[in-house]
Amino acid sequence: MTKIPKKIKNNNRGASSNNRAVIHQYPSFMEFLINLSRGISENSWAIWMSVVLLVVATVAIFPVIGDDNDIWFHLAYGKQYITHFTWRIDQTQFSWTPVDVSNWIYGTWLGSSLMYLVHELGGIGGLYIMQWFILILTLLMMVQYARLLKDRLDMFRLMSLMLIFIVLKLTQVYLKPQLISTLLFSITVFIYYFSIQLQYQKSRCYYLYPIIFLLWVNIHGEFMVGLAFLGLALTGELIAAAIDKNYDKFRHVLVPFGASVVLSYVVILINPDGLKYPVSILKMWVMQPDAASQANISVQNMWHSVGFSAQNFNFVNAADAILLMGSIYVVFCLAAIYKTRRINIPMLLINIAFFYLSMNAARATLFFPIVWSYSMYTLMSESNLWEIKQKLAPLFMGIFTFAAVYSLYLMLITMPYATWMGYRFDDYIPKKAVDFIKRYRLPGPVFNDYLHGGYMMWAMYPEYKVWIDPRSGPYIKEVLPDWLRITGNLNDDNFKYLTTKYPFKIALIGMWRCDVIFWLLKSPDWKLIYFDSTAAVLIHKSVIPGLPPAALDADVGTMRFVDIDNPTILSNLFQFYILVGPAYARDIRNIFEHNVSNWLQGKKEKLAYMDAVIQQKEVELLKKQQAAEGK
Repeated sequence: MTKIPKKIKNNNRGASSNNRAVIHQYPSFMEFLINLSRGISENSWAIWMSVVLLVVATVAIFPVIGDDNDIWFHLAYGKQYITHFTWRIDQTQFSWTPVDVSNWIYGTWLGSSLMYLVHELGGIGGLYIMQWFILILTLLMMVQYARLLKDRLDMFRLMSLMLIFIVLKLTQVYLKPQLISTLLFSITVFIYYFSIQLQYQKSRCYYLYPIIFLLWVNIHGEFMVGLAFLGLALTGELIAAAIDKNYDKFRHVLVPFGASVVLSYVVILINPDGLKYPVSILKMWVMQPDAASQANISVQNMWHSVGFSAQNFNFVNAADAILLMGSIYVVFCLAAIYKTRRINIPMLLINIAFFYLSMNAARATLFFPIVWSYSMYTLMSESNLWEIKQKLAPLFMGIFTFAAVYSLYLMLITMPYATWMGYRFDDYIPKKAVDFIKRYRLPGPVFNDYLHGGYMMWAMYPEYKVWIDPRSGPYIKEVLPDWLRITGNLNDDNFKYLTTKYPFKIALIGMWRCDVIFWLLKSPDWKLIYFDSTAAVLIHKSVIPGLPPAALDADVGTMRFVDIDNPTILSNLFQFYILVGPAYARDIRNIFEHNVSNWLQGKKEKLAYMDAVIQQKEVELLKKQQAAEGK
């Protein structure tokens, strides 16, 4: 016999609500959804499927994207350090233009040397293996710390790692000594938080800090951020111990910690430039950047990028992820204060400072996510907030799933040309143009664009020196302002200014600046003798008599680009060929339509733009022809 549920008394004759008894015999629909989502988020199959999704999404957002130009000057530096067995080189030796390094100190001799050695052993692929080794090791330290606190794999951890990798993608996709800084910063943070959990037994771990910073100061300038972390942590610990009058902690923890911090500040003086190096970095931090420095996208303020959008998604996603992580920390911090009536002062200081730092400049975004990860687990452990984390599992699963799936979607619509682990890396460098100059021994000096100067330093020195390169620092006073001046206004006055001040005989210009190429070709004194999908080579007419006929037989046809599927390269070629003739541009347009993935965001709009430009150019040529015939 079916059991009949108890009836709910209902007084229809105006009985007061106090006399009504409402019994929830069955869960509401909302409760049902919450329980269902919680069950799914805690299901082992769902978790392991999410692990797979995390791996796929992480790999997807770390491609080769074609704008990694700094790597080459680091390799050029490393070659000089290793071959001359020194930690000091003349940083002006690569340029034939006015260079000033009096206020620009670049202390990466150990980092650049390591990159050079890895490149010599494994090429570009070897450097990408190093990149992933660092990223995985950074991840493993975070996971190991969570396991130390007896936390199990769940949706919070997966969400945390997904958000962290989204932010790290902004800076860690590039091959440079900053990658090693990321690892050393992670180790620095790990040691501090690890020692908190095992204070008296593991206080000797603090003495690893001087060794770390002795290496770090000679690897990359972000050692100053590591020192700032130690300074904040020590200050917070001293304040907390003083408030609690915890003299035992002073004696057993803060004495060794303080001593290691002092030693770390001392050992940074052991570098090629001594005290001048950290002082120069401090000056950069406190001084207002000039116009040339502000043009560097790495110093972009991240607050301007907050807001959900697929446009400029690297910056938008990083800014939003940092803001989300900061909000989660605030919620758990308030819960901890409410529950324990205590504040972890060192951790609060660290998180406020590094949140501000990461949102203040794109190049600093990597720091807060690392600090945040350790802080969250420490907060949950100290205040026993594991139950809150468990209750919020459905929310964390939703954030993780959305972040991972949306990241994959963005890769499909914006990066169909991306490659991984260095495959087709040569598509982005002027290798053939450089080989052409060297093969025919074209006489210098060479005028070049800002980005390709880095590769020229690596591939052409000492036979040729560069006009400018992506280091930017040595050129701040004179050459970089000149580059910004001429590219900002390609007129006759600036042409005269450039060619008078800098008497170059060759120009190597990337296709990304085809406007500069044709600006030079407006003068009868300049001739285009070579170009490919990446760069063009131009020479002054005075050089022509000394060249063999083969050097002057430039192939201007479009069919050699018929297999290219990179939309950026094809777009650059289109901008080049539309200035040659609309028929050539139409060939590139058709290649773009046939080869480029239909997933590319804005492909139809790009094709419509190309059609409009071709039509406009054809009309202009027709009018000129009619005007000529009318005369």
